[in-house]
Parts: sequence; C-alpha cells; structure tokens
Amino acid sequence: MSVDRSALDALEPGPPPTGRGPWRAVARRFARDRAALAGAAVLAVLVVACTAGALLAPSPTDQDLALGASGPSADHWFGTDRLGRDMLARVLHGGRVSLRIGLGVAVLSGALGTAVGLVAGYRRGRLDALLMRATDLWLALPALPFLAVAVSIGEVGPVDLTGVTGMVLVLSLLLWSSIARVVRGWCCRCGSGGSWRRPGPSAPRAPG
Repeated sequence: MSVDRSALDALEPGPPPTGRGPWRAVARRFARDRAALAGAAVLAVLVVACTAGALLAPSPTDQDLALGASGPSADHWFGTDRLGRDMLARVLHGGRVSLRIGLGVAVLSGALGTAVGLVAGYRRGRLDALLMRATDLWLALPALPFLAVAVSIGEVGPVDLTGVTGMVLVLSLLLWSSIARVVRGWCCRCGSGGSWRRPGPSAPRAPG
C-alpha cells in the first residue's frame, strides 16, 4: 500500500499561527470606518466636556432672580432660565448623570444578556427553548408602559426607581433580551447540541 508523502507531511504540526489576533483586525476595521471614527470623536468630546467641564462650570442650582431668563452671553454661553440658573452648567452636570446611566445600562444589560445567551446556546434542548421563549416574551413587552409603571411605583425597598441606580436597573431589564438573542445566535454558529466545533484543518486521507 503506497502512502502519499504530502498527506503525511500535512499531519505534522506546523509552525504557530503568525496572526496578530482578532482585536488587531477589529482595530483595523474600526480605523477604516469613517462613520465610526466620527462617532468616537463626538463621544470623546461629550465625555471630556461632561466630566472636566462640569468641574469648572458653576453650580447648576445657583440662582440669580434679578437676571431671570436671558439669551446667550459672554458670561452665560447657553443663557439662563427664568430663575437665573446657568443653562450650560445644567447641561454639563446633567450630562454626567446621563453618562453614568448609559455606562451602567451597557454593563449590566450586556452582562445579563450575554449570560442568558451563552447558557441557552451552549446547553440547547429544553433549557434553550425555555430561555428563548422568556426572551421573546420580554421582547414583546412595550417599553413606555413599563417605564411609566416603574416611575409610578417610585421606590422598591431601598432602591429609588426614579434615581440613577433605579434607572439603570429598569433600562437594563428592558434591553438585555436583544443582547441574549444575538449571543445565543453566535453560540449556535459555533456549536451544535452542546458540542463545540473548533476551527482547524481536517485530517487528510491517505490514498491506497
């Protein structure tokens, strides 16, 4: 029986891959996307303005009733409201709260959705069906009535649903389901029935 030498050579372990990893590829794609770069620049400006600018701006609660509502000026770039409060200071301090809520929602909803998606995609079977039906039910939940009910409830134990922590919890409960669907889909692409398929060259067949 003759054996093809090239087939045997293919079975020998080759040199380690010289790729620089997926993060380098993501960075290259990001650098070529002008829309992504523009969005990152705008986000960076907002973060710097809301963090550093809010420290330099006057207090958003300082009032000047004699000044009242006025238009933009050298002292008040965004003008003042009817109580004489500086609008730029209020925007910058409010932006800090918005950034805290956005970051908290991204982290919490991402963690919850990723966990549910990984469990559903890896285990499959009845557990997958149960988790996905619950996810579909949560996706069908209308957001505005849910938020209205949360605001009307106000406080649940020590948590104020109208505060920063409460808004993070409420919005995370609304947004985790879509992330779970995406993560579960990727898990289904990587494995089937809980058995993961690792990419790699298949073993060659020796003729003879």
